[in-house]
Amino acid sequence: MQDLCCCLQVKLDYPNEFLTSVSGYFMDDPRFVAIQSLTFHSNRRTYGPFGNEIGEFFSFPPVAGKIVGFFGRCGSCLNSIGANLLPISRAYPFEVVGPFGNSNYEDRWDDGKHTDVRQIDVVSGSAIESITITYEQGRSFAHGTSGGGTTNKVPVLFE
Repeated sequence: MQDLCCCLQVKLDYPNEFLTSVSGYFMDDPRFVAIQSLTFHSNRRTYGPFGNEIGEFFSFPPVAGKIVGFFGRCGSCLNSIGANLLPISRAYPFEVVGPFGNSNYEDRWDDGKHTDVRQIDVVSGSAIESITITYEQGRSFAHGTSGGGTTNKVPVLFE
């Protein structure tokens, strides 16, 4: 299979623009649950969709905050995704939404809570194969496996 690479660069107006939500689709089959599509939402724009918009729709509930960390489950592809949200009106406590997709605790991952999300790389084929999130100070966490799908990069550039 040919590895197709499509790079998308998104320039956010930081600190006025930040990630607020994620939506997408997941295939809910008793034998296999996989995230099929991801769309990232900032307080100003939408980036995506990445992958195939088929299956059951999900969306993080509206919160007056920003995404400061991701967690979920992965095996041969991304099985679920959730996020840690920091309310804008106060520094703590963090709020948690998700995971959407398979909530089984096998192969669970949690990046913890960070100051900012800097870049998101999504590899998609027939489902979301992997996701890599880069936080402040270049701290990156990769989840899932790359089976040769299309790579989409959503860098968060700071001016």
